Amino acid sequence: MKVLKNVSVMLAGLFVFQILLSSAAFAKWAYPFVVWDHYTYSISDEYVDQADKEIGHVTHYSDQEGTYSGNFSNEYKKGTKYFSIHGISTDKAIAVQEPEGKYRKAIREHKYNTNKAANVMEQADTNPWMSVLVLAGAAAVLLVSYQSLKSRFNREK
Repeated sequence: MKVLKNVSVMLAGLFVFQILLSSAAFAKWAYPFVVWDHYTYSISDEYVDQADKEIGHVTHYSDQEGTYSGNFSNEYKKGTKYFSIHGISTDKAIAVQEPEGKYRKAIREHKYNTNKAANVMEQADTNPWMSVLVLAGAAAVLLVSYQSLKSRFNREK
């Protein structure tokens, strides 16, 4: 019965931990961007006169921080088109078609990380409370395991 109580406490703690993780993931983004071909492109203030070939479009939009796959954007709605820019490699920049037909330059920043476990670790690095919660969760698991083993050995004597 005691082990069941300990397991219940541990599950409740993990549930609270999950809620805290979820709320941390729903912060606002730091800057507007699009993701194309697994890279993040930050939206600049510069407009492009000559967009070249269509290379893709936004497949998922969200203004809440999280991990998304595909051609994701936190600024442009699903369906917004991406274009190459005449005379500039897509390794440097792309153009994003705005609703009024203008093309906004987006500058390639870094590879977009879709690994959720890595993103949780990044959050732990930037949020000291996340590290405390991870350590507290690990301590709770160790404590429950220790108490369970201790009671099992005491019964065998």
